[in-house]
Amino acid sequence: MIHISHPKKDLIEIIELFELYDIEDYRDLAKADLSKELWKYLTKSKIQIQPDNDYYFVQDVNDLLEYLKRPNERQITSNAVRYDVTDRVRNIIFYCHQCEYYITSSNYDCMDDIIQDAIFIANYGNMPSVRRALRLLNKDDKLTNKIEPVISRKVKKRLEKEIINKKKKKQIPLLKSDGNFILVFD
Repeated sequence: MIHISHPKKDLIEIIELFELYDIEDYRDLAKADLSKELWKYLTKSKIQIQPDNDYYFVQDVNDLLEYLKRPNERQITSNAVRYDVTDRVRNIIFYCHQCEYYITSSNYDCMDDIIQDAIFIANYGNMPSVRRALRLLNKDDKLTNKIEPVISRKVKKRLEKEIINKKKKKQIPLLKSDGNFILVFD
């Protein structure tokens, strides 16, 4: 059975990426129904899929089934953990941005508490707020070792593509011409 932490959007992406179009009206199905249909289709039919080394890193149907059985590495499964992570992220951003790296005016008592929170939230690096908090914290001169977020391969690929797209957009040159011009509108 497909683990419940996989969102409907990811299931649709899997269907489209591996061209599993025999599942009818997959966009209109509810998540639970789509999950059942996808699982039934993958286990019952003898299909071959193209290996994917960009997002899901699967070589065949069995690898895809194993991926779908496991919890989604991008999702935080419990709300308590989500609230705890966002609270720690807010405190670190407050320390960096509002307090300008001064511990006395922040919510922390010592630098060890900040480092402990940063190490905890680093495991949830797929969240943009976590990456931002760690990026701001790594600018602190009092921090001796930089703390890097743990990011899944899929998110890492997406971030790399976004960086490439930003660079392409910046490469549009601006041409400046001097002289007299006549504009004619028809």
